[in-house]
Amino acid sequence: MFMVTRRDMGELVFFMSQPVAITIEGVVQWMAVQARYRGAGHDNIGPALARYAGCIWVVLWFSFSLPTYVKGCRDAGIVHDAIFDDRPFEVGVRLADWILR
Repeated sequence: MFMVTRRDMGELVFFMSQPVAITIEGVVQWMAVQARYRGAGHDNIGPALARYAGCIWVVLWFSFSLPTYVKGCRDAGIVHDAIFDDRPFEVGVRLADWILR
């Protein structure tokens, strides 16, 4: 995108923060595995808890980080769909504006 617009539209922050988020996800899953629950017929819910914690983390992380990237794509004018036009991206842009206020 930098080659097209000659400016950063949020992609650098978005893509460079992903390794950090993946590392934090691994730590969160490790902590969930360490949370052992024994009793009431449950032998160990640690692995299931780790899986759910990972899924929740991914949703939260993308909810936080993706709107900035989507807003940059919209501002650069590179998102346009023949069927939906740019309406799906407008939702992301409104979310980014709300988060970045």
